[in-house]
Amino acid sequence: IVLAGDYQGQKASAPMMSDLAIFHVCIESSGGTWLYNVPKSFETIVLYIRQGSCTIDNMEIPVHHTAYCEPIGSTLRVDSKTGVDFLLLAGAPLREPVAAQGSMVMNTQSQINEAYRDYQLGLMGMPWS
Repeated sequence: IVLAGDYQGQKASAPMMSDLAIFHVCIESSGGTWLYNVPKSFETIVLYIRQGSCTIDNMEIPVHHTAYCEPIGSTLRVDSKTGVDFLLLAGAPLREPVAAQGSMVMNTQSQINEAYRDYQLGLMGMPWS
C-alpha cells in the first residue's frame, strides 16, 4: 500500500512537500522477495517489522524490530522465508533547522509556540477521548 510517494506506478493520493516514501508491504508467501528501487536522493531508509521476519543483506530482522538501512545502492531487497508485514519509511534529507518541545516539532521556537496556541484554540482538531 502506497501511503506516501510512489511505487511501480502507484502514487499516493496525498501531495507531499518533500521527496519521501511510506509503504505498507506484505510478503505473504514463504520464500518471497520484495524489491524497491531507492531514489538517489534518499539518505534514510527505515523498516519496522510488524509481523513475521525478513532478511536484508544477509541480516535477519525479527518481528517488532526496526532496521535502519544505509543507502545500499539502487535497489533494496527484502527476503522472507515465512512471510512478513512491514512499514517502510524513506526519504531525502530536508536540511532544515529542527526545534522540538513535547509533541510539537517545527523549525523554530516561535513556530512551536504558535502551534501550541493553535492546539489550545482547537485549531488542530479535538483530542481523542
